[in-house]
Amino acid sequence: MSERPDPFQSLAREVLRVLAAEGRPMRMRDLQARIGDGVARQLSVARVAGFVRSTAVGRGLEPAYEPTPVGMLVAHGRPGGFSAASVPLGAGGERV
Repeated sequence: MSERPDPFQSLAREVLRVLAAEGRPMRMRDLQARIGDGVARQLSVARVAGFVRSTAVGRGLEPAYEPTPVGMLVAHGRPGGFSAASVPLGAGGERV
């Protein structure tokens, strides 16, 4: 079985890296200022794939976006996401 790149990850990686580096939820206009015109498509793909979630920030009606735990793995270059090998082991060798 060959490893093929996940199209969701490759399309959404730039927006995930910006969100992860910022460390706080960001609004669409802030992301557009940092990334440019392609941010709407990247954000849409990231939301469908479950890499990003929307959240309310302040009193405004405009949503802000933050990476999910899986999105953080993708942003930091771990394309496989969660696997049995990525789960830490306890002292007795059991999964924690």
